[in-house]
Amino acid sequence: MDFAGIQIVAPPYDPPQIVVAASIDDGDNLVLVSYQTYYIGFLGESYNNRSLTKTVLKDVNIFNVQGERLSIEAARELIGGRDTPVLCSAWDTALPEFYASMFSPQTLHFVFPKKSPDWKKIEAPGRPIEQ
Repeated sequence: MDFAGIQIVAPPYDPPQIVVAASIDDGDNLVLVSYQTYYIGFLGESYNNRSLTKTVLKDVNIFNVQGERLSIEAARELIGGRDTPVLCSAWDTALPEFYASMFSPQTLHFVFPKKSPDWKKIEAPGRPIEQ
């Protein structure tokens, strides 16, 4: 891609996952939000059930998109108990500058030493998820 005479090239590996975090609990677990759509009866009635899962933050490094390391306490405060989109990378992969420019400076980036949490597509109400 050429932008104002500057060659911009995406890294040759997957971008970070975007997940929704609800909080970081007192046990230093990242609490992730997901939704499951349930269909009831033959009339097509449905509702979304919000569920929470926990991911252990042991050996996980936390940064902002500028690459500044943050403590678990600082990340906990930034999430503040509100559903917040965060980035997750696996295998100690730092956030490339190419992607950093796409997110606000307050965005948290959790860098997992091995596998990161999988992102589950949020289902739309009244419409089944596409497989």
